[in-house]
Amino acid sequence: MEESTFDIYAGTPGGNARWMESASELAVAQKRMQELAAKTPGPYFIFNIWTSCVLSQLNTQRALSAPQRKFANAA
Repeated sequence: MEESTFDIYAGTPGGNARWMESASELAVAQKRMQELAAKTPGPYFIFNIWTSCVLSQLNTQRALSAPQRKFANAA
């Protein structure tokens, strides 16, 4: 049985992160993180449980544009 050491989280490392799944290899975790982010846009990161380090981050969240405001011409 191979031990999973790379955890994929949705969210940001310092904020409200939600564990998604684990992988035993970094390349597999990165590919899976990209697949998850393509399906549900947002911030994601990979955390290594043995080194306690964030190894990779990705944010596919689209920036929300400010609403267009119309101003009446002052006469």
